[in-house]
Amino acid sequence: MNKFIELVKIELLVFVRDYVALFWTFLFPFFILVVFMSMSSKEEVINTELFFIEQMENDIQKQYFRELETKLLSTSLPISFNTLTSESSAVDLAANQVQIKLSNVHETQEKNKIKGDVFFYSNAQPTENVLGVINVIELLNNNLMLNEPRWTLTPSKLIKQKNDTSQTADAGTGTAQHMTIGLICMTILSTSLFGFSVVLVQLRATNSLKMYQIMPMGTALYSSAFIISRMLIMIIFSIIFIVIADITYSLGFEYSLTTLLSFILLVAIGSLTFICIGILVASRVTSPTAANGIINIIFFPLIFLSGLFFPIESNIEWLSSVASALPLKDYAIMFREIIFNSGSFSNFSNTLLIMFLWGGIPFFIAQKIFIWNAND
Repeated sequence: MNKFIELVKIELLVFVRDYVALFWTFLFPFFILVVFMSMSSKEEVINTELFFIEQMENDIQKQYFRELETKLLSTSLPISFNTLTSESSAVDLAANQVQIKLSNVHETQEKNKIKGDVFFYSNAQPTENVLGVINVIELLNNNLMLNEPRWTLTPSKLIKQKNDTSQTADAGTGTAQHMTIGLICMTILSTSLFGFSVVLVQLRATNSLKMYQIMPMGTALYSSAFIISRMLIMIIFSIIFIVIADITYSLGFEYSLTTLLSFILLVAIGSLTFICIGILVASRVTSPTAANGIINIIFFPLIFLSGLFFPIESNIEWLSSVASALPLKDYAIMFREIIFNSGSFSNFSNTLLIMFLWGGIPFFIAQKIFIWNAND
């Protein structure tokens, strides 16, 4: 056991001293996340839906709404206008919707002077445009933008409704969650293939593998230490990555023992599966250049067909079937659902079976055809 731990330590130290590997494993995914999130933050502007809640037979209120609509149309704010009665006013509002209601509206003794109270009703998480529209209306109500001051309205009251999760899912958070898990899965795959297979091929090409056949600890012990060291590297990276991403983009990651254990188990499942594929790739290849070429043929189709960073839709039936049969797509879905949507491993028995087959079959084949020397 002590020899095994020492071997794991040695492999970890070798990896830590490889600055190129550290960059591609730890820093590059952060760079990609920042770039993609910067691009996705430039979202299409969505019109704010402003609802006027009218009380029956209240001409003063209707007049206020007409004047307010005219003033708002003269601004550059993207607004659409609707009218509701107090009986039909909605309880649940989308993030881009706001209702405005007047109360106690009456004419004063002073000619052409009107007083009243203003109430705004919005979603619990309104968009920035909604807040901007409310601010403009408040300025109008305070006579700061009216050419002919005649309305004297009390400070507006903003009442936020209970969040309607079916309509107000935070697109930014959803994108960040999708990107974060996608980059974790991509790093697990790339480290398993490029950081594992290519290293094995390089050792074989220099005839360094054959010395492990004569070591007293045995080839199985060394192979296990090599695999465990790579798995630990991916677990450490994944934990650091999701914590920093959560701090930066508010992913909603739950810091609990259950979630952490599930997270580590998910990383371990992916690592073992793709490392086994990497062992098969490296089982007989003797040239690092050839290994890189084979891995590229595997890596890029897996990445693009699995929809790690954006949804993939295709009208080609056989292409959709191939994508569904590959391990990475369902693995990423399982990862997101368990970590961010309180999913259970029991709900993904088919995915776990696919991962087991994609890991077990290549590993079994590799054991039969693996060569230790370049001249074998």
